[in-house]
Amino acid sequence: MRPYQYSYIEAAVVQIGDDTLEVTSFGEYALNGIGNADLSSLAGYPIRRTSPNEKQHVFEIVIDSDTKESIFLSAFKDLVAVKIHNGSLEHFGSSQGLIGTFDGKLVGRDGTDMTASVQLNPNAGGQEWQVHSEKESMLFRTVRSPQHPAQQCKLPSATETKSRRLGETIAHQAAAKACSMYHEEGPAKEACIFDVMAIGDLDMAQAGAFSLERTAEDPVV
Repeated sequence: MRPYQYSYIEAAVVQIGDDTLEVTSFGEYALNGIGNADLSSLAGYPIRRTSPNEKQHVFEIVIDSDTKESIFLSAFKDLVAVKIHNGSLEHFGSSQGLIGTFDGKLVGRDGTDMTASVQLNPNAGGQEWQVHSEKESMLFRTVRSPQHPAQQCKLPSATETKSRRLGETIAHQAAAKACSMYHEEGPAKEACIFDVMAIGDLDMAQAGAFSLERTAEDPVV
């Protein structure tokens, strides 16, 4: 984690069948545990790798080229993200996890609807979906603390949360200027300004993480 108190993803893994693709900070990757391996396909699905600029690296797993159904793993500097584009009921209908089900419900591991309780206590939802060693295999090459069952996911203390004031490094005016590609005020622009200020990096406005609508040709990171 960085020295400041905010969450981010520094590595992500997609598994299809027995094959895995891991993407980490600054576009480093491993296919089936082998770094810099040939990226022609993952379990038979084509992989397209692009670098729109020196800070951004995008890995597209093409599920269906006709419907432009794809899984994107992308890195912008040390921040990693995953996006499913045009996900279909056929391929993702049974999906469930920390961000919910395919139809938008927040559920527990047993399938119980937890929407109301998670809205009241989001931390409980996070702990519910911590990876369980007896249920899920380790997909990452590096094993880091905390690991179930010995340790639960660590939550920041109230003191840590207040230790850094929003906008300490980037003023609101500078952040708003960096996010000027969003001409209309709204959730996308607000999210852009908030994250630029919290992270303290004007480049984050160019990461593409804040647009509400994107196409397969313009992947979100």
